[in-house]
Amino acid sequence: MKRLIFFLPCLFILVFCVNILHSEEKKENSAKDEVINLETSNLEYNIGNIGKGQIINRVIRIRNKLTEAIDISDARSTCDCVKLSVTPQIVEKGGIFEAEITFDDSGMDGDVQEVVYILTNNMKYELIRLVISAKIT
Repeated sequence: MKRLIFFLPCLFILVFCVNILHSEEKKENSAKDEVINLETSNLEYNIGNIGKGQIINRVIRIRNKLTEAIDISDARSTCDCVKLSVTPQIVEKGGIFEAEITFDDSGMDGDVQEVVYILTNNMKYELIRLVISAKIT
């Protein structure tokens, strides 16, 4: 009987921890499955609601839906609060590339929008403007 009293709470804690880990994995996978379609030289990405003083790291996937391949060369930001990193590469029409975003909301409050640029070697799409928005609470 004493073993049963000890075993049941341990089993409950184990099941609870497994459920938490599984739900975090689902959140991670759903963010990875999201793809932004690049159809013009303007993109938008909403980080969502975040708490003050957080640093958010996200990898976003972008599908080239333009009429031609694009030659990604670099990325630039308009402020120190957002860093954008891309791997130089040629992305064929219909292909997908990844961009890594680091967003530091220090000193910000409310609805925020910051602009970053993906630089390409294509004359028609030399700059791809990515507006990153978030609500800081």
